[in-house]
Amino acid sequence: MKTTITKKLFLILLGMGVLPAAIFSFWNIKNAQKELEGEILSKLLVLAEAKEGQIYAYLDSSETRTADFASDGFIKDKLKEITASGSKKAAEELSWHLISNKQPLDKTLAGILIMNTEGVVVASTDADEIRESEAADEYFLRGLKGVSSIELRGETHFGLTDSFVVSAPIIDRETGKVLGVIANFFKTEKLTDVLSGEFQIQKGAPTGRSGFETLEIYLVDKEKRMFVHPSSHHEWHGHGEEMIVNTEPVSQCLDGQKETLETYRNYAGEEVLGASMCFLKQGWTLLVEVHKDEAFAALNRIWVLFGITSAIFLALAFALAIFFGRRISDPIKKLHEGTEIIGGGKLNYRLDIKTGDELEQLAGAFNEMAINLQTRTQEAEEERARLVASINSLSLGFMLMSKDEEIILHNTAAMLMLELKEQEFNLKNIAEKLKGAFNLQERCAECIAKGVSVDQKDIPFKDRFLRIFLAPVVLLMDHKEIIGAVILMEDITEAKIMERSREEFFAIASHELRTPLTAIRGNMALLKQFFSESLKPEAVEMIEDSYGASLRLIGIVNDFLDVSRLEQSNVEFKKEKIDVLELIKEVVKEMSALADSKKLSISIKDSKTAPLLALSDRDRTKQVIYNLISNAINYTQKGEVRIEVKKDDKFLKIFVLDTGFGIAAQNQKLLFRKFQQAGERVLARDISKGTGLGLYISKLIVEAMGGKIWLEKSELGKGSIFAFALPEAV
Repeated sequence: MKTTITKKLFLILLGMGVLPAAIFSFWNIKNAQKELEGEILSKLLVLAEAKEGQIYAYLDSSETRTADFASDGFIKDKLKEITASGSKKAAEELSWHLISNKQPLDKTLAGILIMNTEGVVVASTDADEIRESEAADEYFLRGLKGVSSIELRGETHFGLTDSFVVSAPIIDRETGKVLGVIANFFKTEKLTDVLSGEFQIQKGAPTGRSGFETLEIYLVDKEKRMFVHPSSHHEWHGHGEEMIVNTEPVSQCLDGQKETLETYRNYAGEEVLGASMCFLKQGWTLLVEVHKDEAFAALNRIWVLFGITSAIFLALAFALAIFFGRRISDPIKKLHEGTEIIGGGKLNYRLDIKTGDELEQLAGAFNEMAINLQTRTQEAEEERARLVASINSLSLGFMLMSKDEEIILHNTAAMLMLELKEQEFNLKNIAEKLKGAFNLQERCAECIAKGVSVDQKDIPFKDRFLRIFLAPVVLLMDHKEIIGAVILMEDITEAKIMERSREEFFAIASHELRTPLTAIRGNMALLKQFFSESLKPEAVEMIEDSYGASLRLIGIVNDFLDVSRLEQSNVEFKKEKIDVLELIKEVVKEMSALADSKKLSISIKDSKTAPLLALSDRDRTKQVIYNLISNAINYTQKGEVRIEVKKDDKFLKIFVLDTGFGIAAQNQKLLFRKFQQAGERVLARDISKGTGLGLYISKLIVEAMGGKIWLEKSELGKGSIFAFALPEAV
């Protein structure tokens, strides 16, 4: 997706002005929020600690009152009498004493029970409670051990289903034994008043409430049930009697006796700021909470103002971006339109931009570039016309191909040579014409992909022969890039006919020359054998020279015949297992006289392993070995000639090393061609050392037997190493 200048300017203004200001404001508001949160939590903590102290004070007063009732002598005496005799009168008197003298002392006291040590109620402010067994109740069991306070839920006493019970043991003054338990059932009104602030107001405080409308203060018992709530929060009435408060502060109090001061979610799932206090003895949790929305109401208004201000600044930045963006983008659009018009070929188009700034300078540079481009294009078109004329004047077929294998330029000679019309001239049709003789598409792909030239001769095409040459077109920049290929095509039918005629001439001439030359050699041998003693020395020398010349001529004729037969594939090669080392030893034995005459050492490096067998024609292999060793001896004046045989994968490699003249690097590429000798002066003929066909014949023989021949190494003045490889016999 493209980003326009207007968008970029907007982003710049946003990044340089609006965004930093927004970030700074956001950071300040967040810091203020953090400070405000700390202040509110501190207030809640103070309030929670105050409520905790007031609840502990109320609990202490309730426990003190209950202990005071338990120490009443009248109660002890009557309980002893009831326990001893089961006196009904004593029970009635004790109940009346509780109703008239004890219950009126505290308005929040809903009722009183007196139980014997077995938990049976023997006296009560409510006659219906008498003779009920409370032996299994926790408040009775705790009361036997000492003064204890506990909330009571799920049981109805004195018309209350929820009450706060303080129990204490009644102990005999004389024996110190426990006579029973007294249980005071208190209404939760007093706790509610403490939590709501009414208690403080009743005691003369100016106010007992905080300034938060959503403030909630309530007690949760050890079963996580809310049992005291002042109902100051209007939603409390809908929660029912069994409101379970399973919040984090309650769990912290019950599980780890840890008081909290933090932000969390309350029993209704609302986010609140709160403080908790733990009553370890009772298992209660006091919670003081205020809704987060109310706590941060002032900040929320600041957030709204911040949002409005940010929106105004964003709108202003956008308006400025549009204004300045158009002043910049309009000239740039003209530049863009100009490039498209000139790119479409209208090179005489010029821009007219008058802004008095850098954009006007850019337009001037653009116009100057257009003028130069128009001039260069005209020159290029003229040069192309000259190039096309030159290409069309060529007798060779010429084709220029792109990297996508599209013919982008060709001459008339190519169309005539391939017999194709202009509209038919493409790579596919050309390849179809040459199908079976030459895979043009494959070779073109290889030329472009690998950057190698291809030169293919003797391609049959109808009643003619073609030569096709392919070369990659390389763009010479910082790195070489192949952008296509050049294809040259030549009709070599006439040259092929002339070459065939020449070869046939050499074959016929050579064959016809062998008969008289053999006769001359034979006659000279007979003259030398039978008449040398009767002839003058000068005549004998002439006979010997004629005999040697006849031998050399016969060798030359034989070389010509070998080349002719090998080139025309008229030689049949046997495939037989031959012992290469034994064959080399035969040749060395035959050549030892020539080596001795030049005082050269000739040796074989024997690996002393099992026989090294090659799969080849024995006579032709011997001919190759003979040629290489003969060359080594002929071009070595002193030193040695050494032959080595090595196994390499599935081939046997034969190396012929000499300490002769060596071959210059620039001449090494001319080896293995017709009429080229292996000496240092490759281009100078030395008829005393042969025809120059030996290496060429050896190459034809080795390749026909599935092998390869090459120059391994050569240095001037140090010698050469020739080698060839033959398939190993399995």
